[in-house]
Amino acid sequence: MKNKKIYILIRNLNRGGGLTKWVIDYYSKLTLYQELDITLVIEKDVKGYNIEDLPFKCILLHLSNRRPLEQIKRWKELISLMDKDTIVHFHTDNLVNIIPLFLFRNFKEKFIVQSHSNSNYLVKSNFFKSVLHNLGKKMVKKYNFSKMAISDDAAKWLFDNEKYVLIENGIDIEKFAFSIEDRIQIRKKLKINENSRVYGHVGRFDDNKNQRKIISIFNELQKKNENSYLLLIGNGPLKNKVEMKAKELGILKKVKFLGLKKDVGKFLSSMDYFIFPSYYEGFGFALIEAQANGLNVLYSKTITKDVELLSTTKNFDIEDDDEKIANEIEKIRMNSFLYRQNAKYVVMEKGFSISSAVEELHLFYLNLT
Repeated sequence: MKNKKIYILIRNLNRGGGLTKWVIDYYSKLTLYQELDITLVIEKDVKGYNIEDLPFKCILLHLSNRRPLEQIKRWKELISLMDKDTIVHFHTDNLVNIIPLFLFRNFKEKFIVQSHSNSNYLVKSNFFKSVLHNLGKKMVKKYNFSKMAISDDAAKWLFDNEKYVLIENGIDIEKFAFSIEDRIQIRKKLKINENSRVYGHVGRFDDNKNQRKIISIFNELQKKNENSYLLLIGNGPLKNKVEMKAKELGILKKVKFLGLKKDVGKFLSSMDYFIFPSYYEGFGFALIEAQANGLNVLYSKTITKDVELLSTTKNFDIEDDDEKIANEIEKIRMNSFLYRQNAKYVVMEKGFSISSAVEELHLFYLNLT
């Protein structure tokens, strides 16, 4: 049987980004299927990875929006490597760049567009980008491309009411399961005692993730309980500004900027509450991971309620006053250790294991003729 050639298109490969994590995690597992020949195509930049260490072939195009003719040339060179049976899977959160949509128009259903977000502020706030995005949506429909999304809201953002295939965000649940041993070890390492209340967040430091709002909320929380700490995991362009805000409020000693961590699950076990005030998300990995750990999760109302896998997961309005939000959080009882240990089974039963999600994608590729 001839191997299925699959080209994966992604705009940037940035360590710490949710879309990048999805692509790396899923396709690392899909390489185990010998009948799939996977090549990752990165349009622009790579940050935080050595592509030679990845378990699949990589092509870096170095495209520039300011050079559309050169961009067209590079895309055509890529297409020349493909045959009539090649599958192309485009992972994105917007359709502003219409050039590849037009050039791949003859691939029809073998060109898959997958939506990873329910919105994009940079697109919605820019008239020119909004026009291109809406044109891209029409092209996806006109050229009969296959449509895929990580949630219903993410599908509506790119496809309106068109039919699509749902491939939910799956995680390696055991890596994020609650552990009392990890909790003790990490708190000891960070010099935080067991009686302290610990809030946390995992995400790239950018405008969308809204970490400055977390700092403001935590400032109110620590006024109510001085024995409180905030753990922030991740890197990004706004990290220095977030640190500066914590310093200005006089709470820098209580906020621990931990950078990128490979063992995120251990740090989740050290937390009591998880705050996630993003402006938009598809179906954030971090929210699934935090719930698999059994944390009390507080997320913004701008995110789909489909993320509520546990009864203790609640949303809040990020436009509300910081003190009001802090008061709401204060009323929520911390989950017991027993509850947290059992949370992984709930997340597993609801279908958020990466193994089952990868198998769904594998079968989709095999059945695409």
